[in-house]
Amino acid sequence: MWYRRCRWLCVVALVGLAGCNKPPGDGPPGTGGKSGGQAGAIRFWHTQTQENQQALDQIVTEFNAAHPDGPPVEATYIGDYDQLFEKLKAFTAGKDHTALPDLAVAYESQIAEYMKADVVRPLDDLLADPTGGLTKEQLDDIYPPYLETNRFKQFGGKLLSFPFPKSNLMLYYNASMLKEVGLQPPQTWDEFVDDCRKIKAKRHITPYACSVDPSTVDGMIFSMGGELLDDAGRPQFDQPAATAVLKLIDSLFKAARPGEELGYQVVDKGDQNNDFANEKCAFFFRSSTARPFIQKLVGRKFASGMCGLPSGPGAEPATIMFVGNIFVFKSTPEREKKAWEFI
Repeated sequence: MWYRRCRWLCVVALVGLAGCNKPPGDGPPGTGGKSGGQAGAIRFWHTQTQENQQALDQIVTEFNAAHPDGPPVEATYIGDYDQLFEKLKAFTAGKDHTALPDLAVAYESQIAEYMKADVVRPLDDLLADPTGGLTKEQLDDIYPPYLETNRFKQFGGKLLSFPFPKSNLMLYYNASMLKEVGLQPPQTWDEFVDDCRKIKAKRHITPYACSVDPSTVDGMIFSMGGELLDDAGRPQFDQPAATAVLKLIDSLFKAARPGEELGYQVVDKGDQNNDFANEKCAFFFRSSTARPFIQKLVGRKFASGMCGLPSGPGAEPATIMFVGNIFVFKSTPEREKKAWEFI
């Protein structure tokens, strides 16, 4: 279920996910010096930028310092997930797979495509290895759905990848504004709409800042107790949960008179952040990774908070997972083991 949910994150809205950074040239790092790579290095192609890239580089530095006798890990930013996928697909299409890196990141559906090309190294035996694997205690420290989404039913339930920079869709709220109106963070969608109305009446602002994103719509459908697909893979957008979400969105953005709307659309997520920090809105939905950026913008101007998505009538709390996973390409036993050791 979790794998299916993650795989179909982008099925609802027509939203482009093009990256802002241009990927490196066609020459793969670490092969013949074409891109300045270290000879023999364990090559890791990733999508992380800014603070995440800095943190990843620090992890690589510490790992290499702790393992001076083996080949070093070399992490290279390639582009966003779509750009990395296209680059790797070009290499997997040919018979010569030596240009592939040792490690990469991808969404579940992309890893399934690599698996069809027979270039993915399953991780089950490495995970269970008495000396190089993970103990039960260590595995228990990983949120189960984060691990289960890396097991692929269509490939016999094999563990083909491992959780990487996971995050969840959350509701961010202005806690000071809610307190001023005598409200708590909404637990249901009815409460969310009612809170928006009360905040608008008190503060004369449009409370919900919306950045159009298919994942948010997906999360809302799950929070209403629905699914995106049935067991046969048929879309479920005409079912009660999905239609309830569409009606909810409609009610937030339409009003009897101009200016009475409860939601408005921003151009990009940066505008959403700034509007929230400047108290032009009270609510927005975003990945949990936005938390430190929001805290930095808000500072001490007001109290802010984040919580799970509101739920529909009779539905259990639910949300979606963001971001891809890390996996190993087939090479030699020594390099595969070293790649797993880094994971």
